[in-house]
Amino acid sequence: MKVSITGATGHLGNSLLPQLLAEGFSIKVVCRENTDLTPLLHMDLEIATAELSSADSLSEAFKGSECVLHLASLISIMPFMKRSLELTNVVGTRNVIEACSRSQVRRLIYISSIHAISQGVEGQTIDESFSIEPSLAQDAYGVSKAKATLDVLEASDQGNIETVVICPTGFVGPYERRGSRIGRVIKMHLEKGGIAYVSGAYDFVDVRDVSLGIISSIDRGRNGQHYILSGQRVSVAELFQYLHHENGANRPRLKIPDSVALGLAYINGYANRALGRDSLFTPSALHTIWSNSNISSDLARLELGHNPRHWTESITDQINWMRSQGLLRV
Repeated sequence: MKVSITGATGHLGNSLLPQLLAEGFSIKVVCRENTDLTPLLHMDLEIATAELSSADSLSEAFKGSECVLHLASLISIMPFMKRSLELTNVVGTRNVIEACSRSQVRRLIYISSIHAISQGVEGQTIDESFSIEPSLAQDAYGVSKAKATLDVLEASDQGNIETVVICPTGFVGPYERRGSRIGRVIKMHLEKGGIAYVSGAYDFVDVRDVSLGIISSIDRGRNGQHYILSGQRVSVAELFQYLHHENGANRPRLKIPDSVALGLAYINGYANRALGRDSLFTPSALHTIWSNSNISSDLARLELGHNPRHWTESITDQINWMRSQGLLRV
């Protein structure tokens, strides 16, 4: 089967491409004109150029493919990013849907996010029965992914194309070349240590297990269904404790009160946005780790064979990968 992939040079794409090739798929990578293709040069695949802003270019790129895997998206926890997120994640996805229909693509697999699904309240377990409602999303990124997810599912309802939506939690694991947010947290903590931390937790899933779930969904995913691919819920304290025990990193001992942390996050987030810099410490980041992160992937386990490995294995493999690529100085 021939598949076209957008966003193939990101963390997920770096894991997914080798697994697809190993399964015997014929691959066409669809990317922007100035994309750095160095990581792909040793792979047996086809390259096509297109822009998410152009359904025409996407339609031409998708020709001859039976399935499209739409990984490309903009991820941001910074303030004042609503318009950029809307253009890439919502308008771009609508162009992908239109291009798939024009090019007679049989199935579209859209990689959404857990942030597209309403979070409920602490104590509830989030699953596929929870609503996908943009107004319930906690930030502009979640709003954009919820809107795009609804568009993809609606395309299935209209009978124009088969669609499956994958909603992973937070990626961990090897093969990240650009510096993911969790990778930056690990790097900063291992190289510089820390004295303080915040409360909260998040669900992490190995990028390799998400890749396997995507591949399974090509044939096994139900048309018009969205699947949550989760791993395990890990608290901020647990993560730093693990890095301390397994890698000798200093363990932060000062817990910042939530109200103080939020105030500092507002100052830091807006100041860095004004300076045109990215930051890990923003109100959106805190609201994410303070929100409900009790998440079930039972449906994906049953229908896609999702079987996530333990988060400590993923973090260890991620650290070893970063060291092997010279991305860690310790």
